[in-house]
Amino acid sequence: MLARRSDRRSEDLEAVLRSQRAELRRAGLKPRAAVAVEPDPFTGTAHGAEVPARIDGLLSVELSASRTRAELAAVFRKSAEQLAQVADLDRSGLIYGVQRVIFGGDGPLQVSFALRRRATMDHGQFSDYWLNVHGRMAREAPRRKAGGYRQLHADLIGSRDIAAAAGFGVADYDGIVSSDHSGVERMKKAFGHPAVSEIALADERRFIDHARSAIGLLRKLL
Repeated sequence: MLARRSDRRSEDLEAVLRSQRAELRRAGLKPRAAVAVEPDPFTGTAHGAEVPARIDGLLSVELSASRTRAELAAVFRKSAEQLAQVADLDRSGLIYGVQRVIFGGDGPLQVSFALRRRATMDHGQFSDYWLNVHGRMAREAPRRKAGGYRQLHADLIGSRDIAAAAGFGVADYDGIVSSDHSGVERMKKAFGHPAVSEIALADERRFIDHARSAIGLLRKLL
């Protein structure tokens, strides 16, 4: 989860992400990359008002069970050397964990929402509520507002160890959720619908510390 340097443009970040994605593919991995849509589509939305931080870019890797944390740390340490040209690594985060697909789907855009839990919960309580209560709400919604919905539940110790080895400054997110969308206006309409801006947001307040989380609409790099 990348925070772009103030002296770099979005185009600079995209170019480095494309280069690193190609490098990771040559290493036999399954990387994905995305950059933030500009201008910020969350301006004027309920979620945009509650979540102050934005995500400028993403670089993710799907791992096989045979890959170790040490191998992953080595991979991201090498990528970090290049990403540091365009991203502020002290403000950028690394989340290592297990993905849960609540319902499938795809689209050219994705909302990514990096979550920190409320202080009244521990990580296990947060993950249980997120998956089994909030996740069920999303799955059973009568009119789904997204093309796909996935939760990545963080392994906090693994995230911390890999981030420290690779040079990323942030490793305490409890997870990240991603939902797919076909276009900016459809995403804004979805997040403006009462099912999201009122009902879902009210439930999020039960387990998410919005003021310490980060959100963004990102364009997937093909």
